[in-house]
Amino acid sequence: MKLKERHFFKQIVRSYFNMQGFVEIDSPVLLSTNTTETYIDPIWVNNNQLRTSPEIYLKRIISRGYKKAYELGHVFRDEFEGRIHLREFSLLEWYRVNGTQNDLINDCEQLFRLLSPNLFNKPFEIFTLEELWYKYVGINLKQAIVENNLAFHVKKSGFHVYENADFLDAFHHVMISYIEPFIGQTTPCVVTRWPSSMAALSKTCEDDNLFSDRFEIYFNGIELANAFLELTDFIEQKKRFIEAEKIRKRLGRKSSKIDKEFLLDLKLMPPTAGIAVGFDRLIMIILNIENINNIYKF
Repeated sequence: MKLKERHFFKQIVRSYFNMQGFVEIDSPVLLSTNTTETYIDPIWVNNNQLRTSPEIYLKRIISRGYKKAYELGHVFRDEFEGRIHLREFSLLEWYRVNGTQNDLINDCEQLFRLLSPNLFNKPFEIFTLEELWYKYVGINLKQAIVENNLAFHVKKSGFHVYENADFLDAFHHVMISYIEPFIGQTTPCVVTRWPSSMAALSKTCEDDNLFSDRFEIYFNGIELANAFLELTDFIEQKKRFIEAEKIRKRLGRKSSKIDKEFLLDLKLMPPTAGIAVGFDRLIMIILNIENINNIYKF
C-alpha cells in the first residue's frame, strides 16, 4: 500500500474541490435501496445493500439547494475481481448545478494534472462513440441503432459474436476487444454520445434522441470516469428503473425496490452535470501499479 502517496493524492483532491467551492458529503454506506442499474449488482447485507455509488444521496443534496457537492469514499459491487476490478473500491464523484460536459472535462484535466503533472501534460482527446466505431471497426453505429441490429453489423464486419447476441453483447464485445485498447494511449480520451439504451441516469441528446449526454474517459486502455448531464425528469427516470428491474428479473438477478424519495427529489433538481472517477484506478495508473489489488496491500 502506498500510504504516503495515497494520503497526498487525497489532500490534492480535497484542496481542488475546496478551492472550487464544493461541499464534501459523507453519505450512508448501508442502504435500504440502491441505484437501479441493469448490470451493476450490489452486495447484499440481509435485506439491505452496500452502496454501489453515492449518486442518489449526492443528487438529493443537490435537490436541497447545494450548487456543488462531491464525495470521495468506498463503494461496493458484487463482481469478479481482477487486474482493474475490486468488490470494494474508492470512488470520487461530484456534481455541478448548471454544469456542462466541458466543465466536467475541465475538472478532470485540472485535477489529473495536479495529481501527476508529468503524466497528464496534454489536453484530453475528445471523440464521439460514432467516430470511434467507424474509425476502428468500420461500423456505422447510428445506422445499426436505427435498424436495431448491431450484432448483424458486427458479424458482417468480420467480428465474432455468439449466436443470439443482443445489442449489449455485441456492443461490449467490440468496445472491450477492438476499441478500448487503442484509445487514450498518450492522453486520456473522452468518449461522448452513448446510445440512449445505455443512458442509465443521463439525459438524451437534444439534437438526437438516439444518443445520450454521457461520456466516459479512458487512459491506457482503462476506463477511469463515467459522466452524465443528469436526467431530472422523474417520470422518465421511473420508467428506466422499472425497465432495468424487468431485465434484472429476466436475467435472474436480485431486484431492489425503487427509491421513491429519490424520484420525488428529482422534481426539485435543477440542470446538473455529474461524474464518477475510479480513484483507485487513477492511483494505479499514476504509480504504475500492475494490479489494483496491490494498492491495498501492505
